[in-house]
Amino acid sequence: FREPSIGATQKARFVVTELNAIALYALTAAATGSPEAALTAPILSMMLGYRPNGMRELPAIVALTFIVLAVRRRRAFWFIGAAAMIVLTGFTSLDFAAYTFLTLLVAVIRFPDRRAALRASVIGFAGAGVPALLCLLFAAIAVDFFRATFSEVLTLGPVYALAPFTAEISYLEDGDW
Repeated sequence: FREPSIGATQKARFVVTELNAIALYALTAAATGSPEAALTAPILSMMLGYRPNGMRELPAIVALTFIVLAVRRRRAFWFIGAAAMIVLTGFTSLDFAAYTFLTLLVAVIRFPDRRAALRASVIGFAGAGVPALLCLLFAAIAVDFFRATFSEVLTLGPVYALAPFTAEISYLEDGDW
């Protein structure tokens, strides 16, 4: 509501980042069905040093929560939320979106009523994808978004994937420093 500043942006990012603990709780509760185990998951993750500390993870964790709910409760309805969150995940992280999409695909294939699961997934993708695409079109950045995302960013992958570190061991002769 005020003028944008670096401090306000950092505070907003901090608030969104803190939602990761709640999402991790929800994911564990959906997977185990136990609120006690779900409460333990964020606490243990913080104690062990793993803590999702960015906004990239949040939509993927929420999408995984919906997938787990759909599979565990055998209700295809939850696939709608999962697919919609995968669309949002695509805007925050391409790799998380790909992994979550593959997880959704496996869940739909293994779901007892595949047709209902596929229908719900398509509804979720369309329900989130069409408005997202319309927003990109109205902002006149749709072509640039897809060009940069799928041709420029994906080709930079090898630049950011470094080979494992190997140290050369050299033995010193007597008298060498």
